Amino acid sequence: MPIQHPLLDVMEIDTDIETYLKQIGEMTYRFPEHDSRCQSFQTVVDNQRWFVKYADTPQPIT
Repeated sequence: MPIQHPLLDVMEIDTDIETYLKQIGEMTYRFPEHDSRCQSFQTVVDNQRWFVKYADTPQPIT
């Protein structure tokens, strides 16, 4: 059975994004909020650096 990746294979989380990122790796930077109302983060998971852009309302998700 393949192992799920905590960023690539997740569609929904049951906690806030910062808590989730801290659980799966190291959140190294939080970018200022954009006009799109998305939150962006730099995080390190399994020794790989990732840019994570997150929205929790319908308008920015689309």
